[in-house]
Amino acid sequence: MATTARTQSASASRRRLSADDRRRVLVEATISVLAEHGPGDASLRLVCKKAGVSPGLVSHFFDGWNDLLRAAYQFLADRYLDLMTAAVTAQDITPTRRIAAVLETYFSDAWVSEETGNAYVSLWALSRASTDLRSPMTVHYREMCTLLAHAIHEVDRVDTTWEDAMDRADAFLIFLNGVWMEMILNPDNLHWDRAMSLGRQWVGAFLGITDWEDEG
Repeated sequence: MATTARTQSASASRRRLSADDRRRVLVEATISVLAEHGPGDASLRLVCKKAGVSPGLVSHFFDGWNDLLRAAYQFLADRYLDLMTAAVTAQDITPTRRIAAVLETYFSDAWVSEETGNAYVSLWALSRASTDLRSPMTVHYREMCTLLAHAIHEVDRVDTTWEDAMDRADAFLIFLNGVWMEMILNPDNLHWDRAMSLGRQWVGAFLGITDWEDEG
């Protein structure tokens, strides 16, 4: 009797969700499944089980598994772009402090957590065989480069053209992705404090920053 009541209560709760909320539940379930099972074993069936819905419901919001994967990637990318935008556009901080904020954000708990990291790595693996995933990943990469270029340009507006800043942003983002990947795949090898130290050494040499102002 109690089990029936709980089931009915859960069903009623799902019925009260808006369309946007239902989409978000499915996207978050997809991220969890990717993190737990990896790219090889994750499936629509497991997502439905995690979300507590029937496969038929998914078709009301997504055009199949690939569309759901793309939505999951976009959810993560948008969330991270918001974090990075906040770091780069923060007011009343020096250009050097802005670069430090980029490092801190990229290596923050929000982005190197086990669930987020594993889900992102799974999506990257799946993108090798999916143009549906590669397309938004390319867009996100360019958006990130543009954000980083703004931060880099602020460090030296006199001698750094916008084209130079974009070129350096490419290298900066590749470096950040490499360190982040190591933190996700081998967390015992690279802790946050070591990642920050390496980041400051590399970026300092790359951008000519010698004084990190003893902040962060």
